Amino acid sequence: METKEEPNWPLAFLMARYNASQVEKIFSKWPVDQAEDIPIHEIVFCSTNLAFATELYLKAAHIAFTGKRPGGHMLWNLFKDLPKFRREKILSNYDLNFENNFKELSNGELWLRFGEGDLPKSKRPSSLTEVLDHFSIGYTEWRYIFSERENKASPSLYGLHYSRLMCLCHTIDDYLRAEFPTVFPTENEIRL
Repeated sequence: METKEEPNWPLAFLMARYNASQVEKIFSKWPVDQAEDIPIHEIVFCSTNLAFATELYLKAAHIAFTGKRPGGHMLWNLFKDLPKFRREKILSNYDLNFENNFKELSNGELWLRFGEGDLPKSKRPSSLTEVLDHFSIGYTEWRYIFSERENKASPSLYGLHYSRLMCLCHTIDDYLRAEFPTVFPTENEIRL
């Protein structure tokens, strides 16, 4: 009889950490308030990989806390499907982390527009839940950004919510390491 392999959430965690750390290295070199000077390939790379890192962190947390493998790429669904207690704990840790480390990041949000239209002003996502809802399919959108641009269903405005998503990555990273301290080695560990 075949046995079903258990999901390897520590591997998903380490993959998420690696993707987030690569985005952080690139982002740290970007000029502040000069988005036009940022190479398009770096924007697409950072957006795609930060969305992927966020997805992997959420999936690792889901598996670690429920033992079940979640599906899909929708960040909002992955977040809201976490057990309520865990979701609330992540949100409270996130709020403190954002206030202390990410709130003043002036280049933490970036918009890329294809074609006509104005950049959002009053409708910009301003909380983690709004960003997760707005950027829910960010991984899929960003990784296919250059294919079939003539498709009318394809969005013409893309957002990179670096400060909010990177803060969530850091928050989940810290939370999982605190909850499962014996799962990860302490030596030679790459820190976000």
